[in-house]
Amino acid sequence: MKKCKKCGNNLNKKMKYCTNCGEKIKSHRFVIFILFLVIIFLAFLIINKYTNIFKNKNSVIINNKEEIKYTNSYEHIKYDYEQKIISANEYLKEMYALEFDSDSLASKYKNDNNNYFLTSNQLNIIDFIEKNYKKLDKDLVEKYARKKLLQDVQIKSKNVSKSSSNIINLSKKDPEQVSSHVLDKARLSSNGRFLLWYTDTGNDSITENDVNVILTELENSVGDLEQLSKIKYSYDPYVDNKNLVGDYISATIVLRECNIPVDSIETAMSIYVYDTGSDVTLAQYTDTNLLSKYLNYAGLSSIRHDGVINYPYIFMNKSRLNETDSLKQVTRHELFHHFQHSYCKANGLDFCNYTEDEFIESYANYVSAVTGNYQSTKTYLNNWFGAYYRDVSLNIDDEKGGSYGYAIYPYLYSYSLMVDNSSEIFNKALLENEPLKYINKNTSKEKLKSTINDLALKFLSKSYKNNAFVAPSDDKLDIKGDISKNNTYKYEINKGAIDYFEVNKLSNIEISSNDYSYITFMLICEKNNEYNVISSVSSKLKQNIYDLGYDKVYLAVTNGNLDKKYNYQIKVTESKATNKNYNTTYNNYNIEIISKISMKGASVITTSKGVVDEIHQKEYLEITTNTLGVAAITNKTYIDFNSGYSYTSVPFQENMWYKDKNSQTKFDLGLILQKLKSSDNVEKIDDNHFKVKLSKSELQSSMESTSSKKMTIVKGMNIDVYTTGNDISTIKYDFSKIIPGVDEFSSTVNFTNYNAAGDVEIPNEIIENATDK
Repeated sequence: MKKCKKCGNNLNKKMKYCTNCGEKIKSHRFVIFILFLVIIFLAFLIINKYTNIFKNKNSVIINNKEEIKYTNSYEHIKYDYEQKIISANEYLKEMYALEFDSDSLASKYKNDNNNYFLTSNQLNIIDFIEKNYKKLDKDLVEKYARKKLLQDVQIKSKNVSKSSSNIINLSKKDPEQVSSHVLDKARLSSNGRFLLWYTDTGNDSITENDVNVILTELENSVGDLEQLSKIKYSYDPYVDNKNLVGDYISATIVLRECNIPVDSIETAMSIYVYDTGSDVTLAQYTDTNLLSKYLNYAGLSSIRHDGVINYPYIFMNKSRLNETDSLKQVTRHELFHHFQHSYCKANGLDFCNYTEDEFIESYANYVSAVTGNYQSTKTYLNNWFGAYYRDVSLNIDDEKGGSYGYAIYPYLYSYSLMVDNSSEIFNKALLENEPLKYINKNTSKEKLKSTINDLALKFLSKSYKNNAFVAPSDDKLDIKGDISKNNTYKYEINKGAIDYFEVNKLSNIEISSNDYSYITFMLICEKNNEYNVISSVSSKLKQNIYDLGYDKVYLAVTNGNLDKKYNYQIKVTESKATNKNYNTTYNNYNIEIISKISMKGASVITTSKGVVDEIHQKEYLEITTNTLGVAAITNKTYIDFNSGYSYTSVPFQENMWYKDKNSQTKFDLGLILQKLKSSDNVEKIDDNHFKVKLSKSELQSSMESTSSKKMTIVKGMNIDVYTTGNDISTIKYDFSKIIPGVDEFSSTVNFTNYNAAGDVEIPNEIIENATDK
């Protein structure tokens, strides 16, 4: 029971007014209802948020519409960090696990897909540590830095006791000894430029074949890389030989045991091969520019206690390189990083600018792809090709499989085919903070368009002759949405992207853009796995997609601009074209042309009957002319379309013939067939009757074939086309309204006996004795 606020009278819940003083009673039901709705809405947001986050380990639902699928672990970890689902410390912990200890990776980040990175963006991790150092666990940072210094690797002879080696702990608080990878063998390449450290026992062992493959590839690739990049190879190492103790002494002992000159340490680049424990890192090139940063975070004053004896160096993860061609590709890729850094240093930089940009990786993959000879299509390069292939509609600098840099090497290949000084452009781009913008700015618009158009056709047709440019079977080309229905579809094409559509063969499409400067619309047809570009324009495109025997028709919209997006729209309307499979080629057929011309009260009826021999490109006609009802005049005509001569009998003069050059043209039946199958200017009257519109020039050609070429046509017109089965049987013309001064001019052309009318041969005596007209 509640009381009236004015007089204190007891009130019933159902009362609207106080029975004592008449005061209106305010209801709180609406307010309560609104609060109830707010509570439900907030609960929905909370539930939706956590449902989205934890739905499953490989996808997230955004607004219940867009599903994000992670193609690898790195992509998932990075997304969670960017969305603040995990902290900076958790991010570094998972990145450490991803790079060095995949078994310790959090379960939701474990991914069955190939993670195929060469380096886990090593400079980006160091920059990440620098930006977030105060938030990070210092022991974790030290642990990461010491791993990067190869502190768990030791070059050591089997004949040297463990107690005599110089070993330190991986972490001050970690009792685990760091010498878990002992490399006791060395091999010097035949050209003396490369020194491979390895073992043939235990988990880190590699075969002699692997050793030969790596060293041979290193030796052979130097010349290839120099020629392609226009950068000369040079190596000036920093050597850890302080006081001739520690790792340096251990290394010299192994060299002597392997009959390798000790001074090779001073001249040859070291290559370390062992099982790094990573499912991600295949290999890594490390230059001296990172040395001071690693030492700082590892808490060391010098490199005397790490596992490396000279810088720069390359390490390779033997557990991820169990396929020969992948081993070759990775070898070339990592060696080319040395070329790149040498170029950048020669141009005044401590290292190439790739902190925020991964162009350095795409350049290395491109060089590795085009200079090598690979038999397999199941390599790490094929995986990155597939990442680009399935995501080509994204911005060119968007992540594809977790990284754009490794993926877009096919674009660089197409660019190299279109741009003569591509190597010079690529090299200078290494010096820029935004390499793709540099390429965009320093390349002509036409060359950028040619590059993306070449890529569009190659991706669709799979016309590469290099096995490094083949996508895995599971990776499908990025085909955008369905445009088969009558509608207007609006899209935005991303920077340096390609949008593919499969087009209904019986539809009309009209494509336009707000800016055509970098946009190209390409119509590409496929039949029997052969692809032909039937239209390619940088302007409004209106096209009738008709069935001329093509298996599929594709629309490719390309954007050559690497730094700007554009809008475009596609208008689709249903075609009225027939989908009959008309015969389009014939050996021969009978033709009958009946024409009537009336002018100023006089009329002429001409009937031409004969044979068209398509195989031998000849025609024979018997022409009968009836004027004003007077007796008919008949003459005969042979036409040789190969030589351009026609031979016509002289009326009432037996065995007398005139010859004339270019006096006749063959009736263009193929033109009518194409028109009939086209959705353009065709009106279907019934299943076997169509009205087809011909242009002025097309009509003029038809009239010349009926011996009426002196008539002048002023415009196009409709003709009636009749079919029987898959063949044209009759075509009717009425020229009366389009030829000045003519009261009536109509023609009917009948076609019969397809492929059964016989051949046409012109008698030699006619050819030899005919008189010039």
